[in-house]
Amino acid sequence: MTEAGHCFEAKRIPCRPARYVEKKISTPCNLLEFLRHINKIIVVLQWCFLSGCLTDFASGGNNAENQSSEVPKVEEMKRFLSVLLALSLLMGVTSFSVRAQNYRDLPPRLLVWQDTLFGLIDGSGKSVLPCEYERLLTYDDEANTEGYIIAKRDGLWDILDWNGQPIHPYRYDARPTPIYNSGGLFVICEDDKPGGVVNSKGDTVVPFRYLNLSKFATFNSSKTGASPLLSYSVEKTSNGDETSSNRTKRKQMLRGLLDLNGREVLAPVYKSLFCGDNVIIVTDTNDYEGLMDFKGEWIRPISPLYTYDNYYYDFYVSITERRTRLQGLISDDGKIVLPIEYQEVWSLYPIEGLIKAKDRSGLWGIMDAHFQLLIPHRYTELNALGEMGDSYYFYGVLRDGQVEIIDTAGHIVSIDTTIRFDNDNIPYSFPLLHVNNIWRLMDPTGKLLPQHYSDASNYWSSTLMSVATDSLHHGIVDLWGNVVVPLRYVEADADGDDIIFARCPSGKVEVFNGKGRKLLSCWGAQREGNVLFVANKKGIWAIADSRTGKRLSRYYYMWERVCSSSAETYWAVYDTNNRIGYVNARGREIFPCSLDEERATAVSSEQLYGYIYHECSCGDLIYYFIMPNRRYNKPKGGC
Repeated sequence: MTEAGHCFEAKRIPCRPARYVEKKISTPCNLLEFLRHINKIIVVLQWCFLSGCLTDFASGGNNAENQSSEVPKVEEMKRFLSVLLALSLLMGVTSFSVRAQNYRDLPPRLLVWQDTLFGLIDGSGKSVLPCEYERLLTYDDEANTEGYIIAKRDGLWDILDWNGQPIHPYRYDARPTPIYNSGGLFVICEDDKPGGVVNSKGDTVVPFRYLNLSKFATFNSSKTGASPLLSYSVEKTSNGDETSSNRTKRKQMLRGLLDLNGREVLAPVYKSLFCGDNVIIVTDTNDYEGLMDFKGEWIRPISPLYTYDNYYYDFYVSITERRTRLQGLISDDGKIVLPIEYQEVWSLYPIEGLIKAKDRSGLWGIMDAHFQLLIPHRYTELNALGEMGDSYYFYGVLRDGQVEIIDTAGHIVSIDTTIRFDNDNIPYSFPLLHVNNIWRLMDPTGKLLPQHYSDASNYWSSTLMSVATDSLHHGIVDLWGNVVVPLRYVEADADGDDIIFARCPSGKVEVFNGKGRKLLSCWGAQREGNVLFVANKKGIWAIADSRTGKRLSRYYYMWERVCSSSAETYWAVYDTNNRIGYVNARGREIFPCSLDEERATAVSSEQLYGYIYHECSCGDLIYYFIMPNRRYNKPKGGC
């Protein structure tokens, strides 16, 4: 009987041999090692010559005749030493550049299409793959050190490298998915059919006999001491509801784990497997839970006594006793580090190392990473306000309703504790506080400033506050209450600490830098990342320099971010006919608006998702003017 996986190995295609790819990858590493050795030899020679020069100079100092005769030799040695030093620096720079090239961000891959087929171009507009493919998927890992293109042509899938070259001569009728940090392994599996794993040569590593085979975890092996794992399912039939007349059968998918060699790590007898930061939470068919490490060894065996949670804990796992519902914390080796005697335990994400706990009496307190009490259990409510300077601040409500503001060291800030906080106080507004129906600002020393505001916010900045005295007087102040943008606008907000948008009564938008210097006036403004968009009165957008306000690109009707690297960001742009092109963040057009969106959507709307269409990027600050009887065209990516 033939192996199930052979049905995927449809046919061979001509391509470069695998050794070409291996040579391409290994050459920079060998060159790097060679340069390191040469650099070491030069350093040793430098030290030898330097030592010789110093010795000769010292001995010559006692004899004027020897000193004068040795001057040319010393000068010659100095010149030779300078040459060695320059050569060493050159080697160091070359070594660094090779190392940087080996670990740099992957160059971008942008989607293009012609008729009903798709291709890829790079960040300069040069073709990487011709428009010959029915589907294209790009995969690059979080470290941006390896990338693959999965391409479908004539109904079969190819595995290509980042330059579009086939990795091996096989094609598949199910879509491959790369496993990062695995040395070039790919999962090949589709619904309701057995899946397996192949390597970069096309050899079968894990036989094609596992249902729902997929990557279970891709993690840092230095942290866990293990390699990525694979999860799979087995369909089991068990007795269901039983009555006097019949007995029903119930089908259930049970999960197990494999390593990358196909060896069983965890037998397929479990209802669910949850991959935490440093542990696996295992649930059996009775809904009992246990903890396992990534090598398949039990940390805490399955038991009906406890449940576990690892959602918000970087170093610990929450443990809950089923009978009492009390909580504690355990380390990743199963030891209890915080006793199981609290009603609730929370990690104060993103404040690293702080733990918030409610004791048996229902009062909250805060502990540090060593479980030493910083803020005592005395508050019926204890929430984070926000960060300012080197400390994080909390507000706690006492039993009598009075409020105290406390820093991470447990010090109570000396303000009027008779005030009452309301629901408008959220961490994103700090150091703005809504007290007694007015907004006030707490300065970096913990004192409430005397200014009163009818409205205030600072959702997008940590140092600039949007404040207003009434509906027609909005402006920006800093942490000390100093006015940065005058209170004469109908709306004003800071986007980060370096860009301010303010709308005039006429509807026009003025853009300032973080110090209050006006950069430009426009009819719409938005900032995504480091890119500033401005709109004209017709409602079409262009890129502007966020430092000078100078417009960098022509106007387009819509922008959509498609990919980024550490060096550049790329955007899909639309012209008046709804055709798509590409522009970089400096405003340079790298591909003209010639791609027909409607035609591509009609062929495969799924193809455009992940390349052109993305989920709405909530949180971006958009200022736009809605003209009478006209719907304003704001950038597609904003909310």
